[in-house]
Amino acid sequence: MASVVSFEQCSGLSDGEKLGEQITELCGYIYAATHHLLELIREFDEQQHWAELGFQSCAHWLNFKCGFGMNSARERLRVAHALGKLPKIDEAFSNGTLSFSNLRTNCTRDERSPTTTTTMGVSS
Repeated sequence: MASVVSFEQCSGLSDGEKLGEQITELCGYIYAATHHLLELIREFDEQQHWAELGFQSCAHWLNFKCGFGMNSARERLRVAHALGKLPKIDEAFSNGTLSFSNLRTNCTRDERSPTTTTTMGVSS
């Protein structure tokens, strides 16, 4: 992914188009960073480090240490574990093409499902 484009480097575009380009590029970075976060969460949960630290579950640890609500923590765990089984979707998320919102409702479906790949813009 290229670096964030400075406002001055977007010659030939209107101010709104320049800002729009910067917003969408920044979203790509956020999606990629969220992917990395979920990879770390999955590893942390699989190795049960939360138990070593005295927590009842990984969701409880995420709630206490990261400030996620319990439902949000559980949802992140569900998506994190599902991504490990969906390589094409995982790749699209890691490169910033898909957002966490795109994944939440679809990531536990079979990656080969036409509904999932069409809805999420991932080619089979």
